[in-house]
Amino acid sequence: MKDKKPKKEVPQLNFDFIKEDDWKHLMMEWSDYHKEELKKPYKQRGIQSAYSLLKRLSSNNIEIAYLIVEQSEACTYQGLFPLKQEYGRKFNQTSTDKQSKYQEEFFGTIARKMGE
Repeated sequence: MKDKKPKKEVPQLNFDFIKEDDWKHLMMEWSDYHKEELKKPYKQRGIQSAYSLLKRLSSNNIEIAYLIVEQSEACTYQGLFPLKQEYGRKFNQTSTDKQSKYQEEFFGTIARKMGE
């Protein structure tokens, strides 16, 4: 009978190189997915490269970055890739909807104040 080799401990990643909390949270989520679902934990240099790639792919836009991570997880990708068209349309629609809702609320508030 062969002796089983002890599992290597996965080193703890340091996310202190990410200053923005929303980006840090997103990269922690992506790292957890990579470790748990793909069974391929990142090393420190890898997570820093993934962060840099995600910033470039999303043009530093956190909403697009979330969609990129969502797309990668939904399609069980091992990496981060530009958004496919259907995800891009979803982002544009969501953004437009948010903007319209904001404008309605803003102008509604002004109209109410002018009527007072």
